[in-house]
Amino acid sequence: MRAVTGLAVLASGAVLYQRATLSSGLVYLAVAVALFAGATVAVFVLAFRRAHRTIWLVVPALILAGTAVVELTVKQEFGCPWLHGEADLPAVSAPPQETVRAYLDAVVNDDRKTAGRITSPAFLRQEGAYPDSPFCNWREVSDLRIHIPAPAPARDGYREVVSIDLEFDLEQREPITRPDGHTIDGYILGREFPTDRWKIIDRIDIGP
Repeated sequence: MRAVTGLAVLASGAVLYQRATLSSGLVYLAVAVALFAGATVAVFVLAFRRAHRTIWLVVPALILAGTAVVELTVKQEFGCPWLHGEADLPAVSAPPQETVRAYLDAVVNDDRKTAGRITSPAFLRQEGAYPDSPFCNWREVSDLRIHIPAPAPARDGYREVVSIDLEFDLEQREPITRPDGHTIDGYILGREFPTDRWKIIDRIDIGP
C-alpha cells in the first residue's frame, strides 16, 4: 500500500509540475508545490504512525483529486485541455515576421510554453478563451504568406508597435467560427525597447 501511495505522489507531482511550468502564470506552480509538499508530509506522518491500510488508499485518492483540480482549473482558464508539443523559439533579435511564424508553429504544436514567451499574457488568455481556440482546434497552417509590418500607434505600455497581415490555408479539427481553407488574419506586435523581443499583443480579425 505504501508503494502505491509513493507512486501516486511521484506521478501527481510530475503532472502538476508539467502543468505549472506550461502555465502563463505562477499560480499553478504554487498550487503544485503546495499539493505535492502536503501530500509528501502526509505520507511520512502516516508512515511513522503505522496507519491502517485503508489510509494508504485514501491518501493517493486525495493526491489524484488534487491533480484533477489543477487540470480542471487550467481547462477552465484556457477553454481546452493542454496537448503539449514543441516549437522553436525565435531569437530575441528576430523581426516581427519571425515572431508571427513561430507563434503559428507553437499553435499547431499545442506549445503554450513557447507561445507564452512571444505573446503578452492577456493575448495568450484571449486566444485560449475562444470556443475554437487555435491551440485546441488548429491542426495545420500551410502556404503561409506574411506581409511587411506597418507602424501602429503605441499601446498597452509598448512604445514600438507594428501590425502584420498574413494569409494562409487553415485546417482545423472542427470548423466552428471560421471555415477551413484560405484565411486572412493579422496580429499587433509590440516591444518597449529596440533590444526587447517582439511580442504579439492583439489579433486583427480581417476575414475568412
